[in-house]
Amino acid sequence: PKESVVLCSQFIDQSFLAGTPGSRIDTKYIVPVLKNPSLDAIPILHGKKENTRILDLLLEAIHLGTARQPFFEMRIRNLFSQLWETIYALSAEANIEDAPQSPLENDRIKEMLQFMQSHYSEHLTIRQIAKSIPISERECFRLFKTNLGMSPMEYLIAIRLQAARDLLIHTKKGIMEIAMETGFGSSSYFGKIFRQEYGMTPRQYRNINQT
Repeated sequence: PKESVVLCSQFIDQSFLAGTPGSRIDTKYIVPVLKNPSLDAIPILHGKKENTRILDLLLEAIHLGTARQPFFEMRIRNLFSQLWETIYALSAEANIEDAPQSPLENDRIKEMLQFMQSHYSEHLTIRQIAKSIPISERECFRLFKTNLGMSPMEYLIAIRLQAARDLLIHTKKGIMEIAMETGFGSSSYFGKIFRQEYGMTPRQYRNINQT
């Protein structure tokens, strides 16, 4: 019956599971799934045996978040780590490319990610990112697409958005200040990219997530 239906929304920040952007967990387990368009929406239907565990974990997370007992945040994180294992398996079934990496490619990717993490607040170009190794711009683009499933600029925007989300939640800095501090350059461009990624303005995101 309609009166028994409750709509629940769960918003989980990428860093909640991945930790620092560019970490091994982030690049190996989180980013490939997030960038898989076939997983933009996954129907989890009641009554299907394979979905029972997912629904049970989601329900338990809702109960934990409602009760807010001591250590509930850590317990919710553990639940969502278990959920992510299932989602990651779905991405593997969807033929997400998981090309084997050579030690040299691993080192190059790590160096570029570290460079981007240190300089994301600046005006960066693919040429500058490639030069940090140094390699050609074409090779830089290939390494990102092959190993992370996205372009260097897409990853740079992801880092900037992560930093912006943290500032929106944990500081009282203005939107323009956050836009400049995270490398977006203007509040209008920041707002445009943020809405494209999260479906809401930075201010709306702050209001929802700040306590």
